[in-house]
Amino acid sequence: MKRVISLSVAVLVLIPGLFLLVSCGKQPQYIINIYPNGDGATVPAGNQTAAQTSPPADNTAAPTSPPADNTAAPPAGTTAPGATDAPTTAPAPTNAGDTTAPTEAPAPTDPPADTGVITDIAQVVAKYNKAANDTYNYKGRVTVNKTDGSQIEITQLPLIGRPLKGIAEGLLPNDYPSVKDPRTFENGVNVENADNTLANYLPPDKKTTVNLETAGVESAKYTPNADGSGKFEITLKPEVMSGFDVPTYNAQASDFLDITNDDLAPFTFLEGTLTYTGTEINVDVNKDGVMTKYYANTPAKAEGNFGYTTIKLLNDCVLEGYWRSNIEFTYG
Repeated sequence: MKRVISLSVAVLVLIPGLFLLVSCGKQPQYIINIYPNGDGATVPAGNQTAAQTSPPADNTAAPTSPPADNTAAPPAGTTAPGATDAPTTAPAPTNAGDTTAPTEAPAPTDPPADTGVITDIAQVVAKYNKAANDTYNYKGRVTVNKTDGSQIEITQLPLIGRPLKGIAEGLLPNDYPSVKDPRTFENGVNVENADNTLANYLPPDKKTTVNLETAGVESAKYTPNADGSGKFEITLKPEVMSGFDVPTYNAQASDFLDITNDDLAPFTFLEGTLTYTGTEINVDVNKDGVMTKYYANTPAKAEGNFGYTTIKLLNDCVLEGYWRSNIEFTYG
């Protein structure tokens, strides 16, 4: 477009010049040079050697921008003068023969069913304590089958003490599984031995009630069944004791690796630690909330120096083992 406009302007400038020369009686020849940018220049025929080889400078004034429209906008809700309201688009007509079914909204999804599983430690522990104590205080007829005991081995021993390893391990109370004869209780008392009560026979040893504290629990879960029964899964926190001291929490709901120097005589645990790495307790209860199965595993690790009587003989020894209980209850 710019090329056409430039040629048009050159022609309009050339026409008045031609009329002027004709009126003077002389008709010179002109050469029109057309340059790539559309600008042209004329040179008389007698001066063809001076024809320009480059386009003249473009002195055309740059176009000016249109004046700004300072007309004030009409107030909201009114139509500007000369303007017409845009027509409202009518809804597309419905074809009489259109049988396409309307799109249905997706059916609402039901919220996930409440399974009743409890993982809050305080709630599970409270429920467990009640189930354990209801079992201890059960007054009906119940037969108890119990298997328990410990297994301990020496996993680290200095070279000087290795000939004694067999002797030392022979002194350890490795008696798991120790299967006990079934015992039947009525009104909480053994039918064959009135001195043996249900509460005394069940773990933890030497206690007639269970009072597990939440402070000693690492994790806890209770899963109910449709018939009202349920299952407890509890793990206790690790405890580090000095020597063979009784643990605070790992002895609240189960028996533990109860070792004394009397069990090791003539060897003695002179100094060191006994670490309970976390008792695991799994208990099933029936719809009445009393135990039908009880399982507890209490792993432990002893590290320290042992002696023969009072003579320090074996340094940096490690003993590892566990106490385990399996109990089943049959009611009626």
